Amino acid sequence: MKKRLLTGALLLFVLLSASCTKEETPSPSSSFDVEGKKTLSFSSFDGSGSSFDISIDDESVVSVNWSRVYRDKDHESKRGSGYDVVFAFTGLKEGSTRAVISARSPIADNWDTEYEITVDTDLGVRVALLSTTEIDPHGSD
Repeated sequence: MKKRLLTGALLLFVLLSASCTKEETPSPSSSFDVEGKKTLSFSSFDGSGSSFDISIDDESVVSVNWSRVYRDKDHESKRGSGYDVVFAFTGLKEGSTRAVISARSPIADNWDTEYEITVDTDLGVRVALLSTTEIDPHGSD
């Protein structure tokens, strides 16, 4: 009886903890190196999920390619399929520049996140978070 009660309490704690956890915006869901490129990845979904945009101050220092990677092979036949938007940075010359990634959605959080991107002499890329600004979709002052 004690064991069953303890198991039930533990299960309730886990469920409550999971439901109360709020993801901090706009933390990338992952950051990793792929084929010598630094990447940032953000989660979204088809329909009203966030759309992402990026601007780089000095494109002579670093270039960026982005891709949409679906989590489900059969995503075309489903509504609201989840995917990751992956930004892959390639160093072009030594130096640093600023990049801003923006997320916009009619139902999710809207934000701009500023990064400093540094390229070393070997064209290795480092990305450092500088700031995040929440955007009010209704434009109230």
